[in-house]
Amino acid sequence: VISTVINTVLAIITGRLMVNIGPVLLFTKDSLSENMMKFVSHFDLITIWYLIILGIGLSAVSGLKNSKTMPVVFVLWFIWICLASFAGFSFIR
Repeated sequence: VISTVINTVLAIITGRLMVNIGPVLLFTKDSLSENMMKFVSHFDLITIWYLIILGIGLSAVSGLKNSKTMPVVFVLWFIWICLASFAGFSFIR
């Protein structure tokens, strides 16, 4: 919910539909290719926060240390955003 509210306010302020709190704010649509813009748009501050919380929760449930679960969470997320951005395996078009 927080992400939706923040992204809506940013979209109204910037006049762009695909915007979030991340490096996508630094680029214009013309400066990057469509696939690269999708890739950069996945690096959102709230998504990173969510992944950290997910890694902590996974370590609590599994009994492993954070140093083992965090890399797994972030590597799987990175693989997913690469597939979603460059191979077209995405729910958003």
